[in-house]
Amino acid sequence: IVLGYKYGIVGIVIATALSRLLTIFWYEPKLLYKNKFDKPVFEYFGMQCKYLVVNLILILISVFVCNFLGGNFVFIAFKIVVCFTISMLGHTLIFRNSEEYKWLQSKAMRVVRGKI
Repeated sequence: IVLGYKYGIVGIVIATALSRLLTIFWYEPKLLYKNKFDKPVFEYFGMQCKYLVVNLILILISVFVCNFLGGNFVFIAFKIVVCFTISMLGHTLIFRNSEEYKWLQSKAMRVVRGKI
């Protein structure tokens, strides 16, 4: 409420994001892992940290590569393709042996083959 009075709509958006970070972001996984999965919640946060680090590295690589490309309007589409390719190749190389990747790959192959 305080942020809403002081900053208006922007304050409400910021307050909503803060409330999610301070409650749902940590509390929901804690309940789910403790009550349903019977695993420590640190596994979840460890995975999230791993995903954050991987994505930050891939973003830095994409920015580095795109800085060498031209800066005009024509190269925007090419930069999008380059960033997408770096992201997909990076995630594939890093997560190709994980259970989640194999599950996603099997679902994608079913869609490609038309067996939805």
